[in-house]
Amino acid sequence: MARLTGLPTSGAVPFDPRHGQLPTQTHPKSRRAEAYHRIGAMLARLEAPAHIVVTSAGTGEGKTAISANVATALAQGGNRVLVIDAHLRRPSLASVFDIPMQSEGLADYLAGRISWNDVVLATDDDLPDVITAGSTRSRTLLRSGRFDALIASARHRYDFVVVDLPPVLRQKEALRVAASADGTILVSLLGSTTPSQLTRVAQAMQRAQVRVLGVMPNEASAPIRIPAPRAPQGSHRD
Repeated sequence: MARLTGLPTSGAVPFDPRHGQLPTQTHPKSRRAEAYHRIGAMLARLEAPAHIVVTSAGTGEGKTAISANVATALAQGGNRVLVIDAHLRRPSLASVFDIPMQSEGLADYLAGRISWNDVVLATDDDLPDVITAGSTRSRTLLRSGRFDALIASARHRYDFVVVDLPPVLRQKEALRVAASADGTILVSLLGSTTPSQLTRVAQAMQRAQVRVLGVMPNEASAPIRIPAPRAPQGSHRD
């Protein structure tokens, strides 16, 4: 992955279906939870407040689970964290946190139907607050200035804002959102993402001047030797 993309790797999440979707909460001693906490420790070295986005080349690569678990790891470290489901066409963050899918969320806020106080769902102290995708299935709303204003407002209230974005190769507006973030995690599902997809997504991010913190191999079935994450230094182009 590093050779194909020219980007650093930020850690590997092992495959273990026994621990459910949120092992950082349900199985904190598991290898998967430890992997998420290592990534959270890397992000915790960023200057707060920090706006982090998680995306992938294609669908079904596990970016939502990584968004939820990394956000939870940061919250368990004593940070104020908000996680947002911005994949408006195929949302799934609500199911990870057992929130009813029909709940009002980001799309309803961007359409002007609800306020900030209604869109944010507060959780326990060791979990992040959540903004679900909402009831509207659209992708054009992310282009509105109201989304940028929401992120700016969230940065005043939280130490970390983690956004689960649509796949970069599927929805172009994801690149614009990623380019405005403090850092991007690119998730790659082992055995699924093709070399061509990795190359294309890396080139697209470079053209958009996205600051990529690392490529994250997901669902590793065997141990992968990856150096310990270092504190991010500028953009990957530097």
